[in-house]
Amino acid sequence: MPALNAMSYGHLVWPPALAAGVILAAFISGQYWWERRKRRRFRQALEGNQSQSRSERLPDAASVAGYGPPGSGRHGVGTPQDETEAFPSFADYFLDHLGHYALAVCFVGVALLVRLLLEPALRDHVPYGFFLLAVIATVLATDIWETCLALVVGFVTAAYFFIEPIGFSISSPDGWWGAGIYFVTGLGIFWFMKSEHTAWLRALDRDIAYFDRLKELDQERAARRQAATDREILASIVESAQDAVLSVTLQGRITTWNAAAEKLFGHSAREAIGQPLTLVSPPNHAALPKGLLDQINRGQRTEPLQVALCCKGGSTAEVSLTFSPVNNGAGRLIGASMIARSRPPKPSAD
Repeated sequence: MPALNAMSYGHLVWPPALAAGVILAAFISGQYWWERRKRRRFRQALEGNQSQSRSERLPDAASVAGYGPPGSGRHGVGTPQDETEAFPSFADYFLDHLGHYALAVCFVGVALLVRLLLEPALRDHVPYGFFLLAVIATVLATDIWETCLALVVGFVTAAYFFIEPIGFSISSPDGWWGAGIYFVTGLGIFWFMKSEHTAWLRALDRDIAYFDRLKELDQERAARRQAATDREILASIVESAQDAVLSVTLQGRITTWNAAAEKLFGHSAREAIGQPLTLVSPPNHAALPKGLLDQINRGQRTEPLQVALCCKGGSTAEVSLTFSPVNNGAGRLIGASMIARSRPPKPSAD
């Protein structure tokens, strides 16, 4: 490209800048028409679905009641305009999308500046190469409409500045071949990068789901460890309690037996666990434990009892006896607990 002074350079830059502005306005107008057409088709489909659903619900009721044909009832079934927000005006749409399109034009401008700075070394070689970099930057920052704008504006700029003769014309077949390769390469770049971006997002979603699952597993393990710790603490509390605490199955078999129970009843835990609860039944109330278990099985409350339980060797112990249901983690009844608090002997009457 021949050397230019400031005045001639300004006259040279003005036509492609104007062309870029016209192309930008055309792209925004095309996207506006396209999006509005899609919205209109969506509304028509929605209106058809609503009319069909109303006719299926009330096939003849509207005409019989004098309400008119289906879809024109007084009850004001929502129209598609109620279901979707109004499409913006062209001016609002233009201003909303101008920033992204202007970003694409800026990328092309930066590519042009770099290409002009390297022109003395390149000497009209690689006219489209740097504009493909602008296309890549636009793909990363925006979407397909802006990418196509960068592709077209890059082509116009390259043809105007770097292909002889200077201007908006390509006179040689080689120039057209280069333009075709440029467009195919640009669209291929867009397809590849968007595909890779989509694959990366899917992989990212899988990784996020994987780490979320790991977090859930960590929380479940922490909950199990905490539950085990709580059970150990509870067992320690029961074992060190001053009252005799034992648990039984719903069939009346003893499953736990603390130290206070050993002291009160005289049976060791090894001797008591697995035995029926009749092991400590009062001599004159042998059916009492079974009756209390039946009450718990029926979901009935049991009141504290003052009773004499049987101890090892045939002696008895006056206790305050409390039966309570025992549920598992799912809330299902699995047994009962029995707490026997020793009562001091009554003072003898002189």
